Formats: sequence, C-alpha cells, structure tokens
Amino acid sequence: MERGFTLHEVMLVCGILGFLLLLSLPSLQTYRHRFQLQQAADDLTQLVRSARLYAIANNHVVWVGAAYNGEVCMWFDEQRPANCTTTGKLANSPAPQVRVNPEFGNFKATRFFPGSGMAGFVQGRFELFHEALPEESLRIVVSSLGRIRTCAVGPRQLRTTPC
Repeated sequence: MERGFTLHEVMLVCGILGFLLLLSLPSLQTYRHRFQLQQAADDLTQLVRSARLYAIANNHVVWVGAAYNGEVCMWFDEQRPANCTTTGKLANSPAPQVRVNPEFGNFKATRFFPGSGMAGFVQGRFELFHEALPEESLRIVVSSLGRIRTCAVGPRQLRTTPC
C-alpha cells in the first residue's frame, strides 16, 4: 500500500484554502488602510511634539502646519512657506491615500511659544483621513496649553481613544 495524498485530495485542500483567503482579503485590506492611517498620525504627532520641544529648548517660536503646497512641516517665522524644507518635514511621507487637514480656526497652522511651549490662541487639530475608510479619521488635537493628544473618530481603533 502506497502512502501519500491523491491529486483529488490536494486540489480539495487548495480550493478550501483559496476560498478562506478570499474571505479574509477585505479584512486584511482594511487592516492595511488603518495601519497606514495610524502610521501617518504617529509621524505627525512626533513632528508636533518635536516642534513644541524645540520652542521650549531654543527659546524660539515654532509653527507647525501645512505649507502652501499642502505638505505638513514646521517653520520658524510667521510667514507660511511655499514648500517644506528637509529639516522640518515629516520623517516619513504619509501614504498617498492619506490626507491631512489642519483645522486651527482661520489658520492652517499652530504655533508654540518659546519657553513654555504653549500654543496660545492657535489651538485646534490636524485631521487625518484615508480614502478607503470614509467613516474613520484620526485627530491630533493641540490645546491652548500646548498639550498634544491623538483620538479616533468612527469605529474604535486599537491604540487610539475615541474623541
């Protein structure tokens, strides 16, 4: 008697595994999109915190927001730049499907004051959206005291508290 599997048995197992893969594919794509959104939020939070610490340590006003070309970066004078330089940009560019919308009243940026790191009257938030997740977004909220927190809008994200 020979040991092994018949072609029929192998094809049946491959078919079942293929079917299970097809069932899990939408869930895996959603997970990938949420990961891209979370990664962009983590990078932007790091940039905002770095700007605040720079203002405290170097006794200099620091702005964080969107340049005229739409890139998010930090700068050191009141004029919003046309584009971002390499020193004040995000460490990793967000995925092309992730959009960042700065909402600071009439401004597209917030500033941190020297010494205290307070944001003053330019409080608000950065809202991050992913094209594939229209009902979800992440917010990076900057309070007038300079506190920075991240929260989620929509279905609960694992690492983020709801807004």
